[in-house]
Amino acid sequence: MDEEIKKRLFQKGWSKEELEHASNVVNNPKDTHFHIKRNLHMTGYWFLMLGLIALNVVAVVFMIPLILLISLPWIYFVAIIAGLGCGLIFNWLILEIEHLEHEHHLAALLIVPLLTLLDVIIIYVILDDLKPKVTLSYNPDPVVFYFGLCFILPYFIWFALGQHKTKTIT
Repeated sequence: MDEEIKKRLFQKGWSKEELEHASNVVNNPKDTHFHIKRNLHMTGYWFLMLGLIALNVVAVVFMIPLILLISLPWIYFVAIIAGLGCGLIFNWLILEIEHLEHEHHLAALLIVPLLTLLDVIIIYVILDDLKPKVTLSYNPDPVVFYFGLCFILPYFIWFALGQHKTKTIT
């Protein structure tokens, strides 16, 4: 803030603390409303998690016809690509939120395995319901395992490398 403006404001009765605060607000505009931005990021984080869980369930439901229609060895390739694709998208979206603290990454570290377990349960429940109607020429267990492993792999690698600690509130 310009010294002339500070003088005029001081003459009008502003205290030194008020002048210092006003000067900080004017000179550091990116720091204004930081707490609001941070809270919006946290709200966005949890809505993103809920959306990712819903989209992941949809992706798993779309995996069922692929498991039924594609034969070996191509189904392994499809399961690995689908799992890696979903896992990389999940990881990328979490990385795009700027103001995540360490505990939010720990929450995601808990959510990702639970989501993978949910995927496996959904696939097994649907396949179990379809067993009397459809016979598979192969065991779908390894396919489900590869999908789950590849889904969880990108986030665990990123977490193991310690990259979750590089993005914190500044």
